[in-house]
Amino acid sequence: MRWVTCVSGQGLCLTPPSHPEHGKILSNWPLVSTSVVYVCDKGYRLKGTNIRQCIPPGYWEGSAPVCEFVGECPVPKSIENGYIVSHDHSNTVGSFALYDCTPFYTLEGPRTRQCLSSLQWSDTEPKCVVGVPECVKLPPIANGHVRTSGVNAGSIAVYTCDEGFILIGYSQRVCYPDNRWSNEEPRCTKVSYLMDCPPLELVAHGQVIVSGENYGSRATYTCDFGYRLIGTDKRKCLSDGSWSGSNPYCLLVKNICADLRNPVNGYVKIEGNLPGSYAVYTCKDGFELRGSSRRLCIGYGEWTNSAPTCEKNCPDLLTLHNGHVSITGLLVGSVATYICKDGYALVGYRNRTCEQGGIWQDTFPPRCAKIPPPVFCAPPPSIRNGIVTTNGDTKGAVTKYACDSGYSLVGSIKRSCLGNSTWSGTEPECSRDAVVICKKPFSVENGRIYFDDLLTGSSLVYSCNKGFHLVGKETRTCLDNGEWSYSAPECAKLAECEELLPIQNGKVHMNDHLAGSTAYYTCGTGYYLDQDPSFLRLCMADGYWAGVQPSCNIIHCKKLLQPNRLISIYYNTDSLVPGTVAQYGCPYNFNITGSNTRECVKGGIWNGKEPSCIKIPDGSPGVNSADIMFVLIFHIFM
Repeated sequence: MRWVTCVSGQGLCLTPPSHPEHGKILSNWPLVSTSVVYVCDKGYRLKGTNIRQCIPPGYWEGSAPVCEFVGECPVPKSIENGYIVSHDHSNTVGSFALYDCTPFYTLEGPRTRQCLSSLQWSDTEPKCVVGVPECVKLPPIANGHVRTSGVNAGSIAVYTCDEGFILIGYSQRVCYPDNRWSNEEPRCTKVSYLMDCPPLELVAHGQVIVSGENYGSRATYTCDFGYRLIGTDKRKCLSDGSWSGSNPYCLLVKNICADLRNPVNGYVKIEGNLPGSYAVYTCKDGFELRGSSRRLCIGYGEWTNSAPTCEKNCPDLLTLHNGHVSITGLLVGSVATYICKDGYALVGYRNRTCEQGGIWQDTFPPRCAKIPPPVFCAPPPSIRNGIVTTNGDTKGAVTKYACDSGYSLVGSIKRSCLGNSTWSGTEPECSRDAVVICKKPFSVENGRIYFDDLLTGSSLVYSCNKGFHLVGKETRTCLDNGEWSYSAPECAKLAECEELLPIQNGKVHMNDHLAGSTAYYTCGTGYYLDQDPSFLRLCMADGYWAGVQPSCNIIHCKKLLQPNRLISIYYNTDSLVPGTVAQYGCPYNFNITGSNTRECVKGGIWNGKEPSCIKIPDGSPGVNSADIMFVLIFHIFM
């Protein structure tokens, strides 16, 4: 993109400015009052002024700046179930690393990380978790439409504008695996001028009739005799100077349909091979037609429907003694279902299928066998000082026995219902145990002990006062020998961490200084934390804080979206920090409406509104070309 401005022709700078090492200049030398802009390569920082001007009688003001190396970030590590899909093999400041996941995994965390001036990668390393990613449903746009193929990763959204409007931005967006749509949402802007459409290409073996080449003109396509039009037969000249749709073409028509073969165990009779002819299918005796019996030649060498087949029927099945058979048919694929009367059980498979060759699946059909009467056992009696549970009273049922606390079971713990209607084994008893008491525990310094009683099976629970932590087992149990399990624990004093230092342009928040306490950081307005927002530091048992102190970095503005091919934009800095100025320009014979500059303000936001370029009407008074000369300034977008 280029644009033109006018300056007074008063003299020349004798020599061009020199390019800095690891950088370049943007200039319109050799004109007086012409500015040159210095920019550095990625990974280098400009030291000195970034703009110099050629001043009368032809000298470059000031001294040339230099580009200093700012260092490199460590090589980014690959992630489990994922990979780095884009990396420019450079770890210099400003370079990017792009993360993605393998199929069936979703990216959780930032997709893109940038090497910062602190020589650390921005954000935290993402991870891949199981799941299919989905993007949010896209809202409609004013004066246009959006069509999406879905919301899963890889889905595409296509934007179009209503007649009389032009799309500003990308016409397509892709759903990324990190649940994010690519690009920014475009918009539809009303067309301020109409462009003519280019001449249409000729169609081989056909004609195109055009009513004109201005907005609203229409084109109609036809084919020669013996040819068929593939594509749309009408197109319209749109407001953006393009024809709707795409070029159709004429395809030679082949009218003769191919001869058809007889189906296996059947016949086909063809009336002819021209469009409108029929083919009629029949089968031999003992076989049945599956599919349509008639097919029509419709031209282009095509018959309607698919060829039918002749299949042998399965024989009718015998009746089922003490039951019945339900059959869906006798063709291949039909199913026979066997059902027994009450009091009878099916022996064999419930379903049989008619297979190729007219044979029922399984050689031996199922049968219905009489169900023997059930066997019942009498309910088991209860036991003293115990509990009896059972899962039924028929053959195979199980009864279980358990004793109350302080009693032990003498005999079998379970019995089964036998085929002779009796329970196996003999009835057990619950015998009282000898009482065992453990000694009362000693108190624990700087802590407490909780317990209910001192009988066998009782528990002691230890806890420590604030500022102390437990060393040893939290719970001890009274054993059968009257001793407490494990040794008595102790309460040891917790370590304390030092006060954390404040961070520039941010704050540190701590809930305590004791081991186990946490601290988190926040940044002021217009700054962001170079760690994940959920980043915490933990006071460790050795009295040191885990992790390193983060920093608050200034929020940069994003590059402005170029509204159309008429407007050009350049910036006075590459970093796009607050204070950066973006300047708009229009081509020759166009005036700019609105402010031609916008400034990046605190918080990464551009102030003002986007200007537009309006063509100067022919014949309007303009600048005298004898008094001015045009300067072409080429803008390089970083």
